Amino acid sequence: DAHLEGAYLFDAYLEGAYLLDTHLEGANLSSAHLEGAYLFDAKFSPDTKLEDADWGNYILGWEKKGHFGIAEGVYRCLKLWYTTAGMYDIAAKFYYREKEANRKGLKLFSKSSWNHRLAAEFMRAVFGYGEQWLNILFLIAVVIFGLAAAYYFWGSFSSSSFWDTLYYSAVSFTALGYGQWAPQPTGWAKVAGAAEAIIGVFMMALLLVTFVRKWTR
Repeated sequence: DAHLEGAYLFDAYLEGAYLLDTHLEGANLSSAHLEGAYLFDAKFSPDTKLEDADWGNYILGWEKKGHFGIAEGVYRCLKLWYTTAGMYDIAAKFYYREKEANRKGLKLFSKSSWNHRLAAEFMRAVFGYGEQWLNILFLIAVVIFGLAAAYYFWGSFSSSSFWDTLYYSAVSFTALGYGQWAPQPTGWAKVAGAAEAIIGVFMMALLLVTFVRKWTR
């Protein structure tokens, strides 16, 4: 319960420091080194200065210790402070850590939370909780090239060229329409192409939403 209101802590080395219930209203923490600090119930105010604070990899002490519920609350507090200050890139880092702490706190084999844990795992892997649009681009490439390879090795097409099956996969994914020059599949490849179109519409929409959310803040 330390009172550090208005304290000048510029460039202070506070890595791993226990600042539980510390009053930091109006304190100057600019360029302070806060990697791994314990900030449970620390009090910040709009005039607290956290500009250029060094958070390292943004993983704070409570998460490292496995206290994910406490870590989630601390990350949420810092996310809100940086959002209010207009520092959206840093706020996004703490939003990601908040969601990670929430995911880690969900037990995979618990009857009451396994479905939430699986949903969190999906959101983390596919689009990084809305913060990592490059994840979606990577998955799009995996789907297109992976199915193109499957069509080439195991499918039955009017053309045996890999580039033709890649074209068929890309056009199926984007649902643009095949055209008369597209290779004509038979058997399971037709069904796979239809399924790929549905997956493609979903993933393109997800990419657009994530991209817009990331770059219009």
